[in-house]
Amino acid sequence: MATPQIPEGRCPHCRGPVVDLFAEWTDDYQTKEGKRAILGGEVVFDCYYCQKPLQLVLPLAVILPQKEPAHYRLAKRVKSRCEAWLQSQHPGNALSQVVEMANWRYRDQWAFDGYNWQEGEIHRHGHDSPPPLGDNP
Repeated sequence: MATPQIPEGRCPHCRGPVVDLFAEWTDDYQTKEGKRAILGGEVVFDCYYCQKPLQLVLPLAVILPQKEPAHYRLAKRVKSRCEAWLQSQHPGNALSQVVEMANWRYRDQWAFDGYNWQEGEIHRHGHDSPPPLGDNP
């Protein structure tokens, strides 16, 4: 099931448009406990433009974290989960291609350009390839 888009979502740090948190790309989102921690503000996400922390609140919105930094943890997105999403939602396309088709750009920066994946790799817009078809992690 696709995550609904965040209406009028904006990063409170850089003001970049946050249309979706892509929470399903994180390990935390995969468990009931993780989802509970997300909704409780113990787990926050990072903006895919400036990588500063964003808290998800319901009804669907993003705000500055309401807890002190020592009381929340940042959920980094996992590249292999992104690749599985690409295969299921946009087969044959690289993340950069999907970002361009959706025009996820703020000022002169494409979404996820310079993003530091949980695995430690850094995404460079336009320098990625589509994940191999059928290689769903």
